[in-house]
Amino acid sequence: MMTITAEKIVELFEKDPKSRKRLAEILVTEPDIRLAIINAVLKDVSTKQDIAELRKTLEKDLARLEDNIENVRKELKEEITATKQDIAELRKTLEKDLARLEDNIENVRKELKEEITATKQDIAELRKTLENRIEREVSRLEAEIDRLYKLLLVSVIGILISIITTILIRIIMP
Repeated sequence: MMTITAEKIVELFEKDPKSRKRLAEILVTEPDIRLAIINAVLKDVSTKQDIAELRKTLEKDLARLEDNIENVRKELKEEITATKQDIAELRKTLEKDLARLEDNIENVRKELKEEITATKQDIAELRKTLENRIEREVSRLEAEIDRLYKLLLVSVIGILISIITTILIRIIMP
């Protein structure tokens, strides 16, 4: 007499796709089993409300980042305006002292050009830093969403495997 084990049944289903499909159809058409599967899966599936809450959180984070960028822009504009005002005042002073300081004019102009170049470089570096920071935050959020998706997928598969195993055990050993 041949003893049929759960492992042997699983091997038989692995070898026979048609029977595997029929078993799935039988399980899905059985109202109690179908309801049990749906209830088990629904416990681990994100709801629209979960997604809406996540979207709200992401929108708030994005709004906060946009506010921070806008604040930095305003500060940069103020600094640039202040720098331009400083340059204008310096020019006026230089014009007044031009007659007396004619030998030093070239040196002063070189210093001003260096300050403007340095200011432009500082602005470019700040812009690059902000862009990198935004990219890192977006990448971090994408990675977190990807991780949650994978975790959800693994959970659903695990639940389905558990349900199918339980069903098979009950079929084999009533």
